[in-house]
Amino acid sequence: MKILSWQNLLLVSHVLSAAVVEATTALSYNKTEVNNVAKKAITSLTSMRGWSSSWDWGQGVGLYGIWKHYEATGDKESFNAVQDWFSVRLPKGQRKHVNSMSVFSTLANLYNTTRDPRWVPYLEEWGSWCMYNLTRTTDGGMQHVTSAGPNTQQLWIDTLMMAAIPLAKIGIVLDKPKYIEEAKRQFDIHIKYLYDTKADLFFHGWTFAKKNNFAAAHWARGNAWAAITLTEILELLYADKSAQDPKLRKTLEELQLALQPLQDKQHGGLWRTVLDFPVANGSYVETSSSSGFLYSYLKAERKGWVPKGQYATAVTPGIKAVLQNIATNGEVRNVSAGTGMGDTIDFYFNIAKIQTMWGQAMAVMALTEVWLS
Repeated sequence: MKILSWQNLLLVSHVLSAAVVEATTALSYNKTEVNNVAKKAITSLTSMRGWSSSWDWGQGVGLYGIWKHYEATGDKESFNAVQDWFSVRLPKGQRKHVNSMSVFSTLANLYNTTRDPRWVPYLEEWGSWCMYNLTRTTDGGMQHVTSAGPNTQQLWIDTLMMAAIPLAKIGIVLDKPKYIEEAKRQFDIHIKYLYDTKADLFFHGWTFAKKNNFAAAHWARGNAWAAITLTEILELLYADKSAQDPKLRKTLEELQLALQPLQDKQHGGLWRTVLDFPVANGSYVETSSSSGFLYSYLKAERKGWVPKGQYATAVTPGIKAVLQNIATNGEVRNVSAGTGMGDTIDFYFNIAKIQTMWGQAMAVMALTEVWLS
């Protein structure tokens, strides 16, 4: 399958950032072309089997990425894709679990934009369930209950993306401060048990039953969920940098710094699926997680939280690599399939690479931040 030529999309220029001691490579973009690539990725996403018939975290992250594109560009097709999905799928209902909660980040955004009253009952029902009825672990964390099972007494980093951010957004649009406080509390709990202070990276999960972090894997997409959601919660809850919660801010900064030397420039500029294991051991480079990191880097710069160009040495090869992994039909390649909790590092190496809704959406999110930069 033919891959889009990044040379057609990027014009590379050299700048000296005031915040960086040495010269770094920054990118200027043909925004029309970048937007065209993002739109192709969205079209490929909404054409995937199960897009409109199923309801799980693939659709949740997919809707999130499409909405980000609409917010940035005002693209009517992206808006319609989101509204049509909710119009068709919500009335059919779905079993409540952490992953099915994921679509409500975008429904909250849609309601906030349109004020269409038909969405309020869904936001009320699912917000209440997440706040009061979603099973909690010891110490009050959201148990990562999914369609596959209860994952008893387990915390997964995925939960911040799939349930904590939606709860925060529902709290904002429905003016429910307790929901916002609970979402923030979930970040504190997940950081307590999943953040590895020695590496400044996140573990995939924690089990209260065995009191360990399973394989103690620094799984890339899990760290992407952390990078994305820390960026989002800081934007959602705090009007400016000076008001930001220092613990959340420090965790994001340390994570972003720790990720930079782990980028695999030798193998094209993506990050590896287990961040601190080499390709030679089976830790393949992976596009969805890399896109999540780039989204977080670019957004932090755009919001003025860090000096412009601070992450240029990561962003430049990273965006180039993402573009090289998008086919002419919009398919995002080298994306790891759905990944449960691993008890060994090899478990993560053996996850297949396939086209996924989250891979499509996370690439769109990164490209949307490029468009906004």
